[in-house]
Amino acid sequence: MYNESIGICLPAASRADRNVARSSKNHCVAHTVLGRGDGIRFQAESYLELCNLLILNANPSVTYLKEQCVFHWNDGSGRRRNHFFDAFAVYRQDLRVAFTVKPQARLRSGRFIEEMKSIVREACDRDFCDRVRLVTER
Repeated sequence: MYNESIGICLPAASRADRNVARSSKNHCVAHTVLGRGDGIRFQAESYLELCNLLILNANPSVTYLKEQCVFHWNDGSGRRRNHFFDAFAVYRQDLRVAFTVKPQARLRSGRFIEEMKSIVREACDRDFCDRVRLVTER
């Protein structure tokens, strides 16, 4: 986006369905510009999320990239809940992949994996995405 009053091109606003904190004393928070041309502002709630966004941005077959993408789903009790995928990418072949980024240590209890099974099933069944990928530091 060209701003005539200051004579420079600014990146497009973030596509995120929710904003991440501007800063944190407890973990890394990142705000960056990715994409081609003037670029688009992106937000990440961790260094691992930022690394995943950088890798997806560098992949020439990724045609669309969005962070903090909301998916509305119903839990086992029928309650409507929100899950925010850390990234959502569309590839040249029209393959839509939702990414969840978690440190390996957060998966030890198995509780997150069990919940994700329901989210993945519903996301794919309802044609929100074609695949879901869990990304860890490993």
